[in-house]
Amino acid sequence: DIHAAGSDCMTLDFTLFVKLVRRCQDSKRSQTIEVFHCFEEKSSGTINRGDLAQALVSAGCVDGSGNPPAWMLHDSFAHDVHDFVHLVDRFRIESVEGMRCHACFGEAEVQKFGSLFSKFDIDGNGKIGRKELCRLIEHFFPAYAHSWDWRPQLVKLLQVADEDKDGSLDFHEFLVLMRSIMEQEDEGRLKLELSTIKELGFSPQEVRDLRNLFLKADSCNEGALDCNQIHSMLASCFSAGQAERCFHKLEGMLTSACREAEYKSNRLLCLNVQSPGAKMKVTFPVFLRVMRRVVDSGWMEPREPRVRRM
Repeated sequence: DIHAAGSDCMTLDFTLFVKLVRRCQDSKRSQTIEVFHCFEEKSSGTINRGDLAQALVSAGCVDGSGNPPAWMLHDSFAHDVHDFVHLVDRFRIESVEGMRCHACFGEAEVQKFGSLFSKFDIDGNGKIGRKELCRLIEHFFPAYAHSWDWRPQLVKLLQVADEDKDGSLDFHEFLVLMRSIMEQEDEGRLKLELSTIKELGFSPQEVRDLRNLFLKADSCNEGALDCNQIHSMLASCFSAGQAERCFHKLEGMLTSACREAEYKSNRLLCLNVQSPGAKMKVTFPVFLRVMRRVVDSGWMEPREPRVRRM
C-alpha cells in the first residue's frame, strides 16, 4: 500500500521504510482508540474501572496468564481516551524491553517455551544436552532432523545459539535457537512467496486482493486454509448444483498445487501447516498456485446473463 499505485517493486528504501513504520504506528493507535470506544460509558467519554480490565485485554495488554498487569489497574479514576492510549503505549514500550531480553518473545510465548524446555530437560539440570535436543528437534522440526538439505542449517543455528560453547543449551540459548529457526522459516516463506508471485504472473493489486481474501477466510488466524475454507470463499462463483462437483475438482487443484510447490521449493518447511492424518492446509504461496488454477479454469469469471444481439 505504501508504494505508488501499480508499482511492482517489492523492496523498500529508507523513506518508504519510515512511511511503513508510521503507518503501523497509526494503525495501532487507531485500533486502541476503537477499543476505547467499544467500552466507554455512553456520552461520558471515559471507561470506568470495572470495564478497564476487559478493554485492556481487548487491546492485547496481557501478561503470560492472559490478564492485564496489576500496575495498569492501580488507578481508581475513570480513564478518558488519552489516558487509555497512554496506558497501552506504555505497556507496549515495556513489553519491547522485556522481549529484547528473551530473543524477542513475549511473556506468554516465554512461558510456553519454558514448559517445552522443562519437558525435554529430562535430568532437570536447567540445560538441554545434545541427546535431549535431538529428541526435541525430531519432535517439533522433523524436516531439520531428517533432511540433508536442512542439516547444515541446523548445525549453524546450534553453533550460534550455544553462546558458551559447552555443547548444551540453557533456557536463554534455547530461546535464541527457537527465534533463529522461526526467522529462517520467515525468510524462506518470503522468498517462496516472491518467487511464486513472479512465476505465476499476478500483478501487485491481484496479490493484495488475494491476500485479503486469504486473511478473511482464515478466521482462526492459523496462516493456512483447507479445502473447505477455500471452497466457501469461492462459493459465489459456482452455479446452482455445481458446488459438490467443484469441491472435488478443488481438492485435486490443492493436491497438484502442493506437489508443484514442493518440487519447486526444495521442500521448504513453510509449504504446508499440517500433521499426519490432518486435513491438508496450504499457506499463502501455495494458495496463490491454487488460485492461479481457479482463475485459469474460469471460475472467477462473473456469471452475468448473456444478452443476445439482434
